[in-house]
Amino acid sequence: MHKGGETTLKIIIAPDSFKGSMDAIDVAKSIEKGVKRVLPRCETLLLPVGDGGEGTLEVLIKATGGEIRTCHVKGPRGDMVEAKYGILGNRNTCVIEMSTAS
Repeated sequence: MHKGGETTLKIIIAPDSFKGSMDAIDVAKSIEKGVKRVLPRCETLLLPVGDGGEGTLEVLIKATGGEIRTCHVKGPRGDMVEAKYGILGNRNTCVIEMSTAS
C-alpha cells in the first residue's frame, strides 16, 4: 500500500495459544501491542489459529461469529462432566472440543 509515496508495512500475526496461559486471540493481541510499540505506523492483521487441540474451538467461534454452548456428557471414567461445543456462524456446522470432555 502506498500513502503519500511511502510503503506501509503490513504484518500478519497468526499465533496458536500458549497452552495453560493465553488463548490464541490474547496472544495475537499481545504480539500486536509489541509490534505497534516498535512500528507504530504499520498495519496489522490478527489471524489467531488453532492446531486442532485446546483453544481451536474459541478461534473458530470468534472467526465465524458463532456461539459456544455447554452440556453434560459422560467422561472417560464414566462420570458426568461439563463439555463445550460450538455452533459456527453459518448455523450448520458444529465443532466439538474433545479435550473438554476427555
